[in-house]
Amino acid sequence: MEQRKSEVEATHRLDVLGFYCPVPVVKTRQTLHKLTNGDVLEVLADDPETLHDMPLLLNRTVTQLQFKGALLTV
Repeated sequence: MEQRKSEVEATHRLDVLGFYCPVPVVKTRQTLHKLTNGDVLEVLADDPETLHDMPLLLNRTVTQLQFKGALLTV
């Protein structure tokens, strides 16, 4: 039986590892404004506050958020 892939492939990746608030949110916001319908942004972040701040940003801008451990896929 073939397994179906449950994750969406990212079309864009934003690496903000090593940066702390507000950089991950600001860079994500800037990148989201450049995306078009159907694009998928993967944000690589290690600031623990990102897990709190990113949903707040996305509630104002986009509708879908998937968590991969400490990584966020939008």
